[in-house]
Amino acid sequence: MQIRSILAAATVATLPLAANAATINGTAAPGGTYDISGTAYDFQSGFDNGDGAGSYEFTFENASALASSVMATVTVNQHDVTAGFLGGVTVSFGSEQVFVAQGELAKLKFDQSLSAGESTKLSFVFGDAYGTDSVGPDLDFIIAPAPVPLPAALPLLGVALGGLGIAARRRKAA
Repeated sequence: MQIRSILAAATVATLPLAANAATINGTAAPGGTYDISGTAYDFQSGFDNGDGAGSYEFTFENASALASSVMATVTVNQHDVTAGFLGGVTVSFGSEQVFVAQGELAKLKFDQSLSAGESTKLSFVFGDAYGTDSVGPDLDFIIAPAPVPLPAALPLLGVALGGLGIAARRRKAA
């Protein structure tokens, strides 16, 4: 019985090795296409008073052979009447679209599952920038694959449920 417990503990101890924690090692640029299957990307763009309206678009693809979940955190940094984008900003991620009104600060979170080979787009459409000499609006994001890939989630869940079953049997036997 003790050897079986040791083997079970060793198996559970190795499961985190199947997990995948991405570090930010890529800086994205508008118009680019990026492999999101194992790399996280960030982007930041500050604007000055008088910068013209425009749009940015980024394409992220899952180049792995497995499905993956992608998480994006987007910040639209405006300061009420001091700095912002005339007419606001529209942020789109996949099929989701959020409008951030002129002068409002917003931190948005998006989640999307991508099949193997599938891609998604993140885009910003913004108005003319206004601000002061020292303060201007900015747009930034961090996009990353899920910390635990979908294929690793099932074995982790199975081990957890098995452990609960064993604990319930021991309690019932005692």
